[in-house]
Amino acid sequence: MPTQDIRKDAIITEKRGLYTCPIGTFPCYNNSTCVPQRNVCNFYKDCEDGDDEDPALCSDLSGSVNMIMRTLKKSYQQKLDYQKFYPICDLKEYPNGCVCILQFRVVCKNMNFTKIPPFISSNVTHLILANNTIEEIDTTSMSNYNLKVLHLEGNAVKNIPPEVFSKQTNLERLFLTRNKLTIIRNDTFNGLFNLLWLFLNHNNLQSLEMKAFQDLYSLEWLDLSHNELTLDEMQFPALGHLLELFLDHNRITEIKESTFSKLHNLELLSLKNNAISFINVNAFKRLRNLRELNLFSNNLKELSSELFSTFSLLGSLYLGNNPLHYIPNHLFDNLKNLESLNLEGIEIRNIDVSIFSSLKRLKSIYFKKYFYCTFAPLVKRCRPLSDGISSVDELLAKPILRYALWITCLFTCVGNAMVVCGRVMFRDENKVLNLVIRNLAVSDFLMGIYMIIIAFHDFKFRNIYNKTAHIWMSSWFCTVAGVLAMISSEVSVFLLVFMSVERLLIIAVPFGPFSSMDLTKTMTILSSIWVLGIGLAVFPILQYYSSTRFYGLNGLCVPLYITEPFFVGWKYSAFIILGINFISLVIIAVVYSVMFISIAKTRNATTLPIKDYEFAVRFFFIVLTNGCCWFPIILVKCLVYSETDIPNDLYAWLVVFVLPINSAINPILYTFTTSKYRSKLQKVHTMLQWILRNEESNLKKNHRHPPVPSSAGAILNSSSL
Repeated sequence: MPTQDIRKDAIITEKRGLYTCPIGTFPCYNNSTCVPQRNVCNFYKDCEDGDDEDPALCSDLSGSVNMIMRTLKKSYQQKLDYQKFYPICDLKEYPNGCVCILQFRVVCKNMNFTKIPPFISSNVTHLILANNTIEEIDTTSMSNYNLKVLHLEGNAVKNIPPEVFSKQTNLERLFLTRNKLTIIRNDTFNGLFNLLWLFLNHNNLQSLEMKAFQDLYSLEWLDLSHNELTLDEMQFPALGHLLELFLDHNRITEIKESTFSKLHNLELLSLKNNAISFINVNAFKRLRNLRELNLFSNNLKELSSELFSTFSLLGSLYLGNNPLHYIPNHLFDNLKNLESLNLEGIEIRNIDVSIFSSLKRLKSIYFKKYFYCTFAPLVKRCRPLSDGISSVDELLAKPILRYALWITCLFTCVGNAMVVCGRVMFRDENKVLNLVIRNLAVSDFLMGIYMIIIAFHDFKFRNIYNKTAHIWMSSWFCTVAGVLAMISSEVSVFLLVFMSVERLLIIAVPFGPFSSMDLTKTMTILSSIWVLGIGLAVFPILQYYSSTRFYGLNGLCVPLYITEPFFVGWKYSAFIILGINFISLVIIAVVYSVMFISIAKTRNATTLPIKDYEFAVRFFFIVLTNGCCWFPIILVKCLVYSETDIPNDLYAWLVVFVLPINSAINPILYTFTTSKYRSKLQKVHTMLQWILRNEESNLKKNHRHPPVPSSAGAILNSSSL
């Protein structure tokens, strides 16, 4: 409802006006605490006053709330009228300790009554006997009164005698909540022609004899939740005025075609927290006035595409926490007035924009993962708000992620560009090593290009990201960016394996046949590495017919499959990360262990050149940083498959900072820290200083002897000759 939406937006605006919290967090009202978005509305109070669990914030309140609003408004107005015109009690008799209010109302809470008091003035209209120990509603006591409201919540009523309410023709509300009822018989509610509300929730009801409800012609609200009902072979009678029916927290396993077929005017049907595994395709066919249907937390594994075909007025639909994996493409086609849709806890394997394209009036949608929000770009309110990387407004939700990306991008591009240029300009007698390092720098530079693409689109989509998120993740730009990131990662890993093995052969077998690789063999191996890396990156595009099936899982286009561990293509991602990369790290670790053991044993006897030893030590740190890059990703990947909950913030840092940081550090480790490179840079620096000094000297000379006229110059020239 719009008024509720405005209220919630006002609450959030008011809070953010008091305290400034980072994007992706929720500001508490009375202090400066910032609660992570994932903790908002999780049934646990993280804020001191619990405002992160405010009902106005946590519920969109769409659907059939008409009855409650009408009743509260009516009751409030009546209360004001009573207080104004009837401020005193008009009952002559009522038990000691009870309170008489608003003329004819008696409240006797927590009085330890074991039965209904028989000696109250007969003109009493509201009898509130909550939280006593009444075990039976006796006919004699009830015959003394003609009530409008009977409130027996929190007693010990086990049985309701037949015809006990036969004289209560004016009774409008009957509360039997939290008693010990096990059965409702045919004659239980005889005579309650004007009953509007009947609350039987939180009992032990196992069986209902449906004829018991036949006299309830005026019934509008029936609550049977928190019982043990199965509804097997039961059919509700024709209750023409029934608007809301609650059957939550029972043992219902099946909804048949006839179960609700006579409740033509029903506006709200709540069946959440049952064990429903089957719903007849025509079960809701006659409920044409339904505004809200709640099937949350059942055992539904599939739904017929025709199940909701008659729900043209439906405003709220709750399907969350069901083991559904497939949403029929036309399931929501007829829900033209749907405003709130709950699909929390559902892995939607066939997620697609077309599923929600017919929901033109949808205002609120709730998913298990933020990734699904990108398939409903026109919905104003989508939960969850972020996947730790992106939000409904920004590709990079947190400024710190944005800054980290730009800084890493700068170091990566500049550092690796300097390496490539320096290795080309400065001739190195070790041509093989020089060639390998240049290839490593090129592969790392590709990571910089990837980060430039992401940073540019983060700026481009500022404040409008959710509207363009699906288009971006489905685009070839995103696919190209993901391919570049994967090529960079895989080629770097393969090059490090090659360099590790090559160093081992030089150190462990200094006079062996592989002690010195020639340029031709090296070029062949490097070409093979690039072909393999490109092939691994391009293969999933060919294998999975849509690019979004592999690279478009998040706004960063990196297929780590951490938040989507079992989405289409997850096996290939596991093969790359847990297969190729993990095995490569193991090989590198084993090679370096053998290498340093060999150095330790033969340090005095070996003819290993000092420069090779220094390179081995320096390259050890290169490999160490590569391990620090991939080991956290491999560990998190394993934790995901063991169903361990991974914070979204951790995933964001893995993608934005941990994965590309190795590409930024490598130039420092394998080039800028070498004495040879530093000495050549020093020579360049010295040469530049000499040029600058000469220029400065020439300028000073020209300043002392300004240029002379051309005739004078001719005279000077002639005299000099």
